[in-house]
Amino acid sequence: MTLFDKINKYLSFRKNIVRFNSAADFRSAATLVPIYRKNDDLRIIYIQRTKSFFPNGVEKPHSGQIAFPGGKIEAGETELDAALRETFEEISLEQENINVIGKLGEFSTHVSGFLTHVFLGQLNEKPVLTGNDDEVAHIFNVPVSALLKNHQPNLQIETFSNVLKLHYHWTDPETAKEICIWGMTGRATWCLLEMLNDIGI
Repeated sequence: MTLFDKINKYLSFRKNIVRFNSAADFRSAATLVPIYRKNDDLRIIYIQRTKSFFPNGVEKPHSGQIAFPGGKIEAGETELDAALRETFEEISLEQENINVIGKLGEFSTHVSGFLTHVFLGQLNEKPVLTGNDDEVAHIFNVPVSALLKNHQPNLQIETFSNVLKLHYHWTDPETAKEICIWGMTGRATWCLLEMLNDIGI
């Protein structure tokens, strides 16, 4: 059984709903966590969103933040359909190159009022990606081994005080810029790392 087979089995047998807040009045969104193996390490693909502002000059929520490709679910779409569509629109990753392993969880974000359905997608190799200039400022990948150095196992992430502690820091070797992964993206990353620890990566 391959590692990705183990991940699929793990996701299919566990309760994968992870929420921070009551999601009754939240709008629905979906995102994809693209992951692939390079040599002996797994790599996760992230994006940095472009800076965006309201007409009055106030910066929008999530502007410039680290994220996974994704967005709002449109009428008539399933959650997975939306995740795959948004991934193609934002980073040009074709659906036929993605093996959807399973659903990582549902994560609510009180700042913007979204409940985001997060899916895990296996890639067979490092893809050549092109970002949508209107939405994506930068595309990068982070080794799981580097993220595990910042990982806090067994954290109760439904607790707000613990959510504030979830920060993964990493320096991008291409730009020498320090990346901070936090918020909903940090919580989804934490859940993925917890799963990999449970599997025994």
